[in-house]
Amino acid sequence: MTIQRSNSSEQDRLDLRQALETVLGGKRLAAIAMEAMPPINYENFATKDDLAAGLGSVRARFDGLETRFDGLETRFDAMESSVGARFDAMESSVGARFDAMESSFSARLDSSSVGFDGKLERLNGELQQKMAAQLRTIVAMQIATILALASIITATA
Repeated sequence: MTIQRSNSSEQDRLDLRQALETVLGGKRLAAIAMEAMPPINYENFATKDDLAAGLGSVRARFDGLETRFDGLETRFDAMESSVGARFDAMESSVGARFDAMESSFSARLDSSSVGFDGKLERLNGELQQKMAAQLRTIVAMQIATILALASIITATA
């Protein structure tokens, strides 16, 4: 139900003021009452129908936003899944590369170790030969020294 009210005219306001002067008993109280009642344009008031239409519009906009957010959530879920799969693949690839590098390094280290062991054995053999030769030289010199001393002792005796 819509109430139709027209704008109050200046004459209506003047009539109201005169009635207030009579009822309230003076111009001062009537002036105070009139100042408290600003002129009203009833066309500017919203009706229940206006509010219902505005509320429907707001609800429609929120429904649209909710639909958009649902779409964004679906897109983010898909992106998260895609990024997760990429990271899993990258982790697998990097892991495989590190495993291959570790195997290659271990194989090189093992082959270097075999070569090093062989070199070490060869050096050990050479060292033993040189030490044996030096020992023979020392023994021969000791024998020569003993023989020289024996001959000096024999010659002086």
